[in-house]
Amino acid sequence: MGIDALERFTKLSEKLKSPTEREEFSREDIKCINEALQNITTHEDDLKLAYELLRCLRNSCVHSCKNQNLIVNANVLSTFGSFVEILMSLETSRAVKNKDLYQKLTSISIQFLGNLVVQNKRSQDAVWKTAFPKLFFSMMSNLGVKEKDILCMVVYNCVRSRTEIYNTSDEYWFMISILEYCTEYEDAEWGLLIMEWIISSPSFMKFYKELQDYPALRCSLLEFASVQLSTDNSTFSGIEEEFMLYLCDEFSTKSTCILRLASALSPELEEEAGLLLKVLRLLSITTSCFDKYQKVRHHQNLLNSAITMLKQKQIANEGKKNEESKEQLPKEHPFVTFEKDLVRVISNMAYKNLNIQNQIRNAGGIEVLLNACNIDDSNPFIMQWAIFGIKNVCYENQANQQYIETLQQQGLASNEFLKDNKIDCRLENGKIKMTSLQ
Repeated sequence: MGIDALERFTKLSEKLKSPTEREEFSREDIKCINEALQNITTHEDDLKLAYELLRCLRNSCVHSCKNQNLIVNANVLSTFGSFVEILMSLETSRAVKNKDLYQKLTSISIQFLGNLVVQNKRSQDAVWKTAFPKLFFSMMSNLGVKEKDILCMVVYNCVRSRTEIYNTSDEYWFMISILEYCTEYEDAEWGLLIMEWIISSPSFMKFYKELQDYPALRCSLLEFASVQLSTDNSTFSGIEEEFMLYLCDEFSTKSTCILRLASALSPELEEEAGLLLKVLRLLSITTSCFDKYQKVRHHQNLLNSAITMLKQKQIANEGKKNEESKEQLPKEHPFVTFEKDLVRVISNMAYKNLNIQNQIRNAGGIEVLLNACNIDDSNPFIMQWAIFGIKNVCYENQANQQYIETLQQQGLASNEFLKDNKIDCRLENGKIKMTSLQ
């Protein structure tokens, strides 16, 4: 292969941008490309030719199921896989001389796979069979950020119709590598689609349990699930309620370590408590899905844990009330929004739920909600959620309404926000009076 071959395939790759030319693309054309690709070496002139050959393959696949099938039938993927392995080895051995050409080759390689798998189950299966696990692992290790996202697009198209997240240990480790990539790069568009597929899979709970040695990945999945449930996403099929019930049990069983974190900060406690706080955040959103997660909204252990923890946190806050200086928690601290999320869980569970409303009263939850009706910089909007909770607890529940009427006025609670802003608050004849001290 020489200059003539390079010119020939350069012209062909340009012609294949036309839909008409793609229709005329033949089995013989593919055979010639495949034979030329088989003879490529690491010589720079050969690599330039390889780039045009891959351009031909990439362009031929655009909106052409016929050409996708011709490529699969001609066993081009086997030749392609061998070439990419050689290409990746150049990077691994640091033998790349022309970095620009290497970058172009890696980009065109993944673009070819991306075009090949679009809307064609047969080519998707062929790509997975040829490229997984060795080639995909190699590409995930050596490609740039942009190319990795295209690889995620290829993987997503190959696995999206599956119900199992992984069937082999290789698939398990590959999914972990994708999650690590998504955690590192927030703009990984196709990687996020894989995450969406993972959390909506019936096998998500199994996969999540297997990640016990990867708390950071668990946190990322829980955060992503919270975002997906909070937004209006018509393509998101939701998360299995079985998994949510598992999280309810996890939170109820381990929640005491969150309060331990307040008095004894340690890396181990911070990691465990941080994960549980992500679980709590997700449950605070899940309980607002009134029609979808009915079993979660009736989970007694979750309710009791939320009320107990909120009581204990309020008692701890009361003990610190008289301290001259109260440190403001940094925004990234695990406790930020902790109390608000507990209030949110209780409030959501009470919505049009008579049995839960009564349980809240019996467990002392009404007083807890009333005590939460204050402004707290570490728990934005906690007062609004507490008021919403009182409204839900009293909705069509005479017993709860009468119970609140019998509560004795205990005076005004201390409010750091009012003090900090030099506002005096006092009771006069049963009414609240506020005046500025400035």
